[in-house]
Amino acid sequence: MHTLHGTFIRECIVTHVIDGKTLRVLLNPDTGQQRSASGNGWESSLVVGSEPVPRALNPDQLETTQDDPSTWERVDVRLIYVDTEEWNDPKKEDVAYKPVTPAGEEAFEYLKKRLGAGSDGRCANVVVDLEFDSLEYMTSISRARETSMDKYGRVLAYVYQNGVNVNVDVTLAGQSAYFTKYGRSRLYHGEFQLAEKLAQENLRGIWDPARASLWSFGMLEYTRDYRRLITWWKMRELFVEDWRHWKHLGIVDHILDPRDFCDYKKIVAAAHARERRTILLDLQPTMANLFDGVMQLVRYSSGQGMVIFGGSKRFPFNLWMDDANSTESGRVQTLLHSRYANHRRNYCFVTGNLFVFHTKQRPQMLIESCEQISDFPLRPDEMSQRLREHHRSRDQVIKSSAA
Repeated sequence: MHTLHGTFIRECIVTHVIDGKTLRVLLNPDTGQQRSASGNGWESSLVVGSEPVPRALNPDQLETTQDDPSTWERVDVRLIYVDTEEWNDPKKEDVAYKPVTPAGEEAFEYLKKRLGAGSDGRCANVVVDLEFDSLEYMTSISRARETSMDKYGRVLAYVYQNGVNVNVDVTLAGQSAYFTKYGRSRLYHGEFQLAEKLAQENLRGIWDPARASLWSFGMLEYTRDYRRLITWWKMRELFVEDWRHWKHLGIVDHILDPRDFCDYKKIVAAAHARERRTILLDLQPTMANLFDGVMQLVRYSSGQGMVIFGGSKRFPFNLWMDDANSTESGRVQTLLHSRYANHRRNYCFVTGNLFVFHTKQRPQMLIESCEQISDFPLRPDEMSQRLREHHRSRDQVIKSSAA
């Protein structure tokens, strides 16, 4: 049996291959495991009922048994750190960012063949293990899922078939670049880097210039522009790695992340209380009809404001400016456009008063000046001081060890 390092669920059943990076899976209710507090062993972790967002279920569905997979919870699993091309028509708001390409059909065919699915994607009881990208001890299935779900509600996980990491195999086959848009793999960074390198060396899949030239000549792009995409992913990756480092140092404990289910509940409560908070915001473009994919003018009874979308469908969160035509509002829009949005680094920290947009019952933050937007979770001088202290203490430990 292969060695797993993060929280996992064994012996799940794949029912469908949906596309080159997504599977429909039945979760085994009795095989969830999490590392013990000591890190030396494993403890059982509840699988059934661990979904972070409650949903209405038929009472008959609440009773699950190990012997009857038809009673198991059904979820869509997105292969983490993989981003194959699209083969289905994208959703309306994603048209400008995820076009359908011939490479998407190839990726779909590859994953169907890799898992032994039929031509329509149906699988005959394909058994896989799911592993979450978790390092912390005592990370339950419930907590792992809260922090491992995308904006469409899909579970992000490594998929193993017969002890082999399917995610790495997809990258090795050249069906996807190593997808670091949301940070590096905590568990298998080396394996993904090597898989991508070997795929490029051997001109596999998306790295084959002959295929790309052939399809481009036919007036249909074989793939998206990976030179541009990977540059953008790397910019975001570096920020995420900084964020993880800052969390390790304990200097972002006061920051709330709308993508984290636990933090989102705190944001909603703070918005109802009209509290002042600092939020980690991801301003990546998501809607083709908006300026930079995130900014939209809104007319209302007393003027024209601007809403800036920074949350997700599952966890909506916006910035709001009362007067979109003021001088300061123009400065804010220019700053967001030139430094954060439009396929740049995207991440920033915003500090301000929260409130609830009552029409849609979603939390928002009032933005009145550029000073509310920052690259750092602390004041720049405080940030530098904390990092200096960290490096000095690390150097002292190294010198003590050497002595």
